[in-house]
Amino acid sequence: MRFTGGELTCRKDWFDILKYAKSLGFSVSCNTNAVFHDPKISELFSRLNLEQVTVSIDGCKENHEYNRGKGTYDTAVMNLKKMSALGVKLRVNTLVNNRSVNDAKSMLDLASQFAEEINFFTVVFWGRGADLEKTDGVALESHLEMSREIKKLKKEYPHIRILHFAEVSQKTAIREDESLKFGLKPGSPSGATTFNISSHGYYSCGGYAPYIDEELFLGNAQKENIFDVWQHNKKLEKMRNDSEKLIIFCNNCNKFKRGDCQGSKYETELIRLMNPEVKNSNCILGDGPSLLKLV
Repeated sequence: MRFTGGELTCRKDWFDILKYAKSLGFSVSCNTNAVFHDPKISELFSRLNLEQVTVSIDGCKENHEYNRGKGTYDTAVMNLKKMSALGVKLRVNTLVNNRSVNDAKSMLDLASQFAEEINFFTVVFWGRGADLEKTDGVALESHLEMSREIKKLKKEYPHIRILHFAEVSQKTAIREDESLKFGLKPGSPSGATTFNISSHGYYSCGGYAPYIDEELFLGNAQKENIFDVWQHNKKLEKMRNDSEKLIIFCNNCNKFKRGDCQGSKYETELIRLMNPEVKNSNCILGDGPSLLKLV
């Protein structure tokens, strides 16, 4: 069970919620911007003994603060160091945009001192970030070059897991060989291996779905049992069928097979299906129509 935000430590009861989830037997992780000035928060994280605490640091100080505001970098790094010293299992998340695309080495230098894992990832320009692609979008060629640089640098950082170029999505997707082995449909993580519950209790196949269209909600935890929704919801079943088609489509793409493309993301293509003006800079076919029209 992964807790994300906004910033979860803004809730007065955040510690109690995570502690309760641990008491139920879940593996629990969370995301934080680590911009908290109360030293007790780092200590509270250490007391929870979470499987992972992910700290967002978006490149060097200048680039991080471009994203997250002046003064946030030093505070985040200070708390990263503090939590590391307290034994918290840490991951660093680095948002890749046209600025931080040059920060791979400096981020690996930082993260390898304090974290067990680092993930370089891009976001979907939607919701409040819909207009940011013009200023922050990174071209596929630039991101691919960064990925190649990271591959070369990996041998210099043997003590940290390095994820990049959508490896997280690919590792948590259901591949075709796995689908045969376990009797599951292949597909992207959204609605196949991951499921989201909003702070208001709404179920969705992924984190972006609620902001695409309210019709994509799959029920509410206060009314519908999560197991029943997961197993029997017809809307979710259609989403899985579409996701399966996308996975198969990408597996037949030579660029994807060579590692020159991140592959499709179901929610991204769902946004593009409903909003044709949206492009997908992570896909070589991202300037055309949504792949959901092609599969």
